[in-house]
Amino acid sequence: MWKGAWVVLYLCLMVLGFPGASRGAAPGRAPSLVVHTVRPGDTLWDLARRYGTTVEAIAAASGIRPTQLLRVGQNLRIPGRGAPQPAAPPSRPASPPGSGQGNFRVYTVRSGDNLWLIARRYGTTVQALMDANSLRSDRLQVGQRLHIPASGTSGQISGGRRRVGFVWPARGVLTSRFGRRWRRHHNGIDISAPRGTPIHAARAGRVRYAGWYGGYGLLVVLDHGGGLETYYGHAARVFVRPGQQVQAGQRIAAVGCTGACTGAHLHFEVRVRGKPVDPLRYLP
Repeated sequence: MWKGAWVVLYLCLMVLGFPGASRGAAPGRAPSLVVHTVRPGDTLWDLARRYGTTVEAIAAASGIRPTQLLRVGQNLRIPGRGAPQPAAPPSRPASPPGSGQGNFRVYTVRSGDNLWLIARRYGTTVQALMDANSLRSDRLQVGQRLHIPASGTSGQISGGRRRVGFVWPARGVLTSRFGRRWRRHHNGIDISAPRGTPIHAARAGRVRYAGWYGGYGLLVVLDHGGGLETYYGHAARVFVRPGQQVQAGQRIAAVGCTGACTGAHLHFEVRVRGKPVDPLRYLP
């Protein structure tokens, strides 16, 4: 009899002591992983802020690259806290330049946009946009939300140097960027413009070279001191001579298609001690 009573008491204690075995996890405990279905306008950066984690953590948990573009309807695994932070308000049309909202504005990417056009529209730089949005690529997705830095925050580049005295060398459309292109490295940027469009000195300096130079066609090279040089290739005409001092914005050549080219454009390079670097890090 006593033995049977002890058995009944033991079973009661087991049931009362382990409610989770039949009722699931204790209420209020956040799950360690959340599945988020991508909606229009979502970016890894926005989701990382909303869920209190990092872009890299979401990418690792979801088996994607941190730079990968998201697809609407795609499922992402979000590590860390289970409950998201209050979502940002629905995206609105971009505020006009000068109407700041705190330290940044929110801009929704539209068809035909690129970082260069957005940077020019808001008076900032491509690099500042990439830094503000933790972008590792300049590829954009329609519906993607970008944070536009407030004016005055675009003067820094990697390494702490400032863009001093640089202006755009020509008015036109940016058609090719610095980096890998067609299995080769493109040492500068290409700006497409009608033949004869003025080419301006991007910064004050001395003309080191002016003339024909192989695949560059008609080329102007400016020496700005301190190992910094700028190259202006494929010109139709050259208006300066070696040894001449020029000012930032001064006309030095005209856009053409000389040398190895397929259409009228300016090939523009920035070199530091002979090594090509990304010109977009220097241009305003």
